[in-house]
Amino acid sequence: MVKHDLLNNVKLLYLVVILSHLLLFYLILDRDTQGIFLFSVIALIVYLLNNNMIIVLIIPTVLISILILINKNTEGLENKEETTKKTESNKETPKKEPTPKKKPTSNKEPMPKIEKLDIKKIKYNNEKTKMINELIPLSNALEKINIEQINTMVNNLNKIIERF
Repeated sequence: MVKHDLLNNVKLLYLVVILSHLLLFYLILDRDTQGIFLFSVIALIVYLLNNNMIIVLIIPTVLISILILINKNTEGLENKEETTKKTESNKETPKKEPTPKKKPTSNKEPMPKIEKLDIKKIKYNNEKTKMINELIPLSNALEKINIEQINTMVNNLNKIIERF
């Protein structure tokens, strides 16, 4: 009877839902598409066999977590073997003094200063310049906007909103 009560416990269901969502969030951040796909397939298979959501979510969560741990441990062993080989090779060769790095010289000339481009002088030679010339009045209107006027308008609107 205890097992039946535990599988119908709402608090346990919420805990399992949170844990499974955290695992899925981790898999998404890690861009582990295989893990997400495997989680979904396992959850679907378990759902076809059992309709209890606690069981449906806890089994793929546990299995995927175990697979992640196994994968991390095997990667760690590979790196450990490489580092032991590197340390052994470092012990055999004497340490060399680091050579000072030279600044790379480039054949590039310094960038010339860009002056303000007068768009009105550009002739209509293609569609892009036509679009640019259509935007000129808008840019001129933006230059005429006074920030103080906008600030007073916003303050007036705030006063009106506060009245309601």
